[in-house]
Amino acid sequence: MEKTGVFAGMSGSPVFIDNKLVGAIAYSFPFSKEPICGITPIRQMIDIFAQGNEKPKSSEARAVTFTSLATWKPSLPKQSVGSTSLIAPVATNSALAPLMGQQIQPIATPVVFSGIKQETLSLFTAQLTESGLLPVSGVGGAAAITPLETFDANTLTPGTSVTVQLARGDYSIAAAGTVTYRDGEKIYAFGHPFLSLGGRRHADD
Repeated sequence: MEKTGVFAGMSGSPVFIDNKLVGAIAYSFPFSKEPICGITPIRQMIDIFAQGNEKPKSSEARAVTFTSLATWKPSLPKQSVGSTSLIAPVATNSALAPLMGQQIQPIATPVVFSGIKQETLSLFTAQLTESGLLPVSGVGGAAAITPLETFDANTLTPGTSVTVQLARGDYSIAAAGTVTYRDGEKIYAFGHPFLSLGGRRHADD
């Protein structure tokens, strides 16, 4: 953090104080020259799992025609956590002084689109960016779908990268973030809302 600052994809990176997990890096000042970030408390992330067992309206895959994709106009939800002005008073010589007037906002989530040219993806960049997403054109190619590796105690540990696949097929879409905490089969990651769609999922899902 001290050397790189905050960048897309590190949402969910665990933060420890005296060897105790306090939360996840999740927010940033877009024009900050200092390694300053906002942290989502781990208790807030854990409490999400206690808010019921709501399921997505439909968990079944469905076919999408090329025609419907060609005429698709994205209507993505806005970020549920908006920007907040940094208005707290600071001392004249404070390191925070240059940041007065900036906006704190969720760190952008990289979303890799495979099978879609960068030129095509750029047409939707504005809408995706408004929803806190950083669209990235993935490398094309084909490979057989192989079985998943065995899930054990060393899988998805805090600080490791995690990719959530949103769509699979001729066109693939996946969002990238970082694991904050693992409690058995429960995986806590990202640190901030991601489109606020669907129900909570366990690691074996």
